[in-house]
Amino acid sequence: MNIIFYKAVIFVFLSFNIIFASSKHIDFKDENLDTVISQSSIYSTKVLFKKLLKSFNGHNDDITSVIVSPNGKYLFSGSRDKTIKQWDIKTRELIKSFNGHKNSVYSIAITPNEKYLFSGSRDKTIKQWNIKSGKLIRTFKSHKDDIRSIAITKNGKYFFSGSLDNTIKKWNIKSGKLIRTFKSDKYRIYSIAITKNGKYLLSGSDEDTINQWNIKTGKLIRTLKGHRNDVRSIVLTPNNKYIISGSHDNSIKKWSLKTGELIWTLRGHTDDISSIAITPDGKYLISGSDDNRVKQWDVKKGKLVRTFKGYARYITSISTASNGKYVIVGSKDGSIKRWNLKIKNLIRTFKGHQRDVYSIITTKDGKYVLSGSKDKTIKKWDIKTGKLIKTFNGHTDGINSIVVSKNGKHLISGSNDNTIKKWDIKTGKLIRTFKGHTGNISSVSLTLDGKYILSGSRDKTIKQWDIKTGKLIRTFAGHTNYVLDVLALDKKYFLSGSYDNTIKQWDIKTGELIRNFIGHKDGIYSITITSDKKYLFSGSYDESIKQWDIKTGDVIKTYEGHSDTIRSIVISPNGKYLLSGSRDNTIKRWNL
Repeated sequence: MNIIFYKAVIFVFLSFNIIFASSKHIDFKDENLDTVISQSSIYSTKVLFKKLLKSFNGHNDDITSVIVSPNGKYLFSGSRDKTIKQWDIKTRELIKSFNGHKNSVYSIAITPNEKYLFSGSRDKTIKQWNIKSGKLIRTFKSHKDDIRSIAITKNGKYFFSGSLDNTIKKWNIKSGKLIRTFKSDKYRIYSIAITKNGKYLLSGSDEDTINQWNIKTGKLIRTLKGHRNDVRSIVLTPNNKYIISGSHDNSIKKWSLKTGELIWTLRGHTDDISSIAITPDGKYLISGSDDNRVKQWDVKKGKLVRTFKGYARYITSISTASNGKYVIVGSKDGSIKRWNLKIKNLIRTFKGHQRDVYSIITTKDGKYVLSGSKDKTIKKWDIKTGKLIKTFNGHTDGINSIVVSKNGKHLISGSNDNTIKKWDIKTGKLIRTFKGHTGNISSVSLTLDGKYILSGSRDKTIKQWDIKTGKLIRTFAGHTNYVLDVLALDKKYFLSGSYDNTIKQWDIKTGELIRNFIGHKDGIYSITITSDKKYLFSGSYDESIKQWDIKTGDVIKTYEGHSDTIRSIVISPNGKYLLSGSRDNTIKRWNL
């Protein structure tokens, strides 16, 4: 787990790089992880929204190929859902879908003049599309198996297609005529590339080698041997001097195009290399692997620069932007993410917890980080050095939620041991234990004046405690299932979200139930409010987010798009956007 801090803003990456800075819970899940992180203190998220790794969501199945248009304005993605989609990179809006293939789309390419798009499919065809109109121009038929790679010549006159039928074919784009077939004996073709001068064609196959062909004659010039498994991806450096290859032997190799000499081998991935790309300036190599990681390498030095963690499934395709500032990555998890190559987000990793981290918060002075974990401890870290300062021991089960007192001197923690504890942040000393709940504490919060603790529990109640004396002031009963989130609305009221599908508004002083917000079809996991206190937003197990008028309790709008539970929602400081994190392994940004 990497806990990242930038200018007093918390960025948390767990399993699939969710970045956030909020007062709510957020869920990070992959096949091996189901961790909820909460932060009870709100910090500026301006940096977050500037540096958010952007996701393009719209395909209904795995993303197999991504490419950025030469002008850098558009992203094209091919998928197993049989479609190609065009996106506006800046706004992430879906421009159009290209429909026509009868099976998975494995490869896409764009002509240099940006007029035509070519797509290769498992249906054994290549299709040519007019990008502006989305109209299908021509279907190329000749291959007898999946088309896995397409490459277009620099002059835009010809394209090549590599297939699992052991052949590469050269086609005339204008006439649609098949010019030549390059046969690779009994080996399947996974990747092809054309040299800058247009003289040579390179192909990677399941024979563990790279073949170099003379495009004009069709003659095999050279075979590069060194990999120990299928060569699934090959690219050429911009200066046309080197070949870079990625293989299922987990390695990446750099070769001299002129001599065929092996220059270096990069090892660091722990599974098959599925896709590689080079930045336009030739400085960096980006590699994607079945280990669910994307790595950035220095091409000249052959050294690892950076690892991007953030995918629940393996990487299928990578494309770099023409300006060299970002890279687009497609994954088996169905997501497309855009990463900024210039910003090195990871500053420090805090290691020490033995189990999942459920809650994180920074102290008021910004000097320390406090983290609550499933390992039953709370840890205090020096935010600057990453050094572990102190461990708070006392709870007998995992800590779900923590909050810092208004004066910054005390820490409040809620645990699965059914208790709430108050700690001295400076010394780590346990000051008081609040007992009264008969179920796990899922959420702890403070009233705006800082005098009272509000705790939500799986015993279906919310309790109000005097933070100074520890006295139980009141129990709010009314929910018929677990209370999962509690939030102070103002000095007079607070809100609670429950697994009973409702949100309730309560009078803090009298305990009176003021209003029920009814509309979700399943439990409420996370709630947040706008700064003007006019609107409430709720994330639910029913996969939707709802916007409510707090004054009337009416639903204003429903946001749909996630395919699993929404575990965290936060509003941007300017009030223009809502960010949601879900168990479907995606974050979505919505315009409010």
